[in-house]
Amino acid sequence: MASETGEAHRHKDVMTYRSPDPNPIAVQLRDEVNQTAHIRQAIMRQIETKIGRRIVSLYTSFVYPVIIDDGDAAILDGILQAMDLSSGLTLVLSSPGGSGVSAERIINVCRVYSNNNFEVIVPGMAKSAATMICLGAQSITMSDTSELDPIDPQVFVTSDGRESYMPANVVIESYEKLLQEAVATQGRVEPYLQLLSRYDPSEIRQFKEAQALGGTATGNRETGGGSGDGPQVAG
Repeated sequence: MASETGEAHRHKDVMTYRSPDPNPIAVQLRDEVNQTAHIRQAIMRQIETKIGRRIVSLYTSFVYPVIIDDGDAAILDGILQAMDLSSGLTLVLSSPGGSGVSAERIINVCRVYSNNNFEVIVPGMAKSAATMICLGAQSITMSDTSELDPIDPQVFVTSDGRESYMPANVVIESYEKLLQEAVATQGRVEPYLQLLSRYDPSEIRQFKEAQALGGTATGNRETGGGSGDGPQVAG
């Protein structure tokens, strides 16, 4: 989660070399390229004034292996507890995705503290589990170039000694295809059994539950106090 606190900003200043007499234009360009905290804070304050609602930003990196997880839900819970959200909550979201369970928790946290007056702004991309969060809101505001994604949880897999995240449906479809071919084969079944031994049936069941969770978190709006309709989308 992107931190907008003054303490985090001061720490970054300490870690960043500054020349004795910096060129103001160079400093501004550097800050804008690096999206430093005070740049984002100024923009967020302008948006808050315009829409009359409190804003919280949730960013995870598209470059480094950082995903939405339970830590984000816990941090967001703590932040929202201390805020006056009587006028509603706007979440500015930019993320490649992550855990579907964590996305459901973030939706619940935002709904509870905002009294179900919760909207999302997507300035760029909100993929996978981040799309789930968007669909759990009452409205989504996007630009002409903003992107959402199919709801497909990313799961952690190990293949040939390498660890990575992969769409759950890819793992499930690969497993089920091998299983069907093994059952239908008229020849030797051993090659299929060797390939199937790479899969853990209990993990496949968990992946299917994660897929089902996407529909539950975003579609079952009665439990969240909303209507059965999806969120409104504004450009």
